[in-house]
Amino acid sequence: MKDLKTRCGYILLLGPVNAGKSTLVNELAGNKVSIVSPKIHTTRAIIKGIYTDKKNQIVFIDTPGIINDPKKKLEKALVITTYNSIRDVDACLFVVDSSIPEEKNLDYLNIISNKANLVSTPTFLVLNKVDKVKKEKLLVVSSKLNKKFNFQNTFMVSALKKDGTNDLLTYLSNIIPTGEWLFNKDDIVDLPERLYTAEITREKIFYNLRNELPYSCTVETENWVNNSDGSIKIEQIIYVSRSNHKGIVIGNGGSNLKKIGEESRKDLERIFDRKIHLYLYVKVDPNWSQKPEYYKTWGINCTQSKS
Repeated sequence: MKDLKTRCGYILLLGPVNAGKSTLVNELAGNKVSIVSPKIHTTRAIIKGIYTDKKNQIVFIDTPGIINDPKKKLEKALVITTYNSIRDVDACLFVVDSSIPEEKNLDYLNIISNKANLVSTPTFLVLNKVDKVKKEKLLVVSSKLNKKFNFQNTFMVSALKKDGTNDLLTYLSNIIPTGEWLFNKDDIVDLPERLYTAEITREKIFYNLRNELPYSCTVETENWVNNSDGSIKIEQIIYVSRSNHKGIVIGNGGSNLKKIGEESRKDLERIFDRKIHLYLYVKVDPNWSQKPEYYKTWGINCTQSKS
């Protein structure tokens, strides 16, 4: 039998909201794959970031954060989708914010271990944000979580500070199975370009608009044109749930929309290494979050999430 020299595997990241999963995925994949913000449930889809070196290819799966008591249809759908994503992966990383009280992380671990099939999947504990915590506390947090669940190994990292992530990546590269790569070596994300660019713009909405308004918005890429000069023309629609939200998104004299567009364009130009002509429009659709096609587009399971 021919000895396969390459390795390829799927690694799922799960854990509570705001644990830093998306930041960690971006760092491990080596590219901006998932959008990040300080607000909970920024991630609305199953995002797959792809890391490839000379011998290994790892597909990191970023999932929406687990919350204790999801009430809205979208929240319920996100949680169900996260649990279902555990199937058919080679390993799971349970990522927690080590700077919050350990009781909260224990609560989340109880919820996840009771509802998700982690027993049959190699699962590793990742204590994130260790730069905010003294070593003595880290050891206490690690001990309590490991007593609650039989993690195969524990890693202490700061995804934001790039501390400990190389060691984690090296370890994961050695445990994934041998096999042929599933993606091209230059692929960085398993997501259509239209959805990927829409996510970048949605991230800027989270950073520039306050309170709950970003949760009432979604972004769709309406038009994409590859121009003959190598530039890309992208037209996107920001859908809001209420008519008064439209004015807030646009801002005084278009200031908010202009800032969102400028920040998104800069990111897109860096990612695609091409000139981007980005045009943003705002429309009102009170029912955007109830439409089945929205959930289907993002791969979100809404069959059991009616409210």
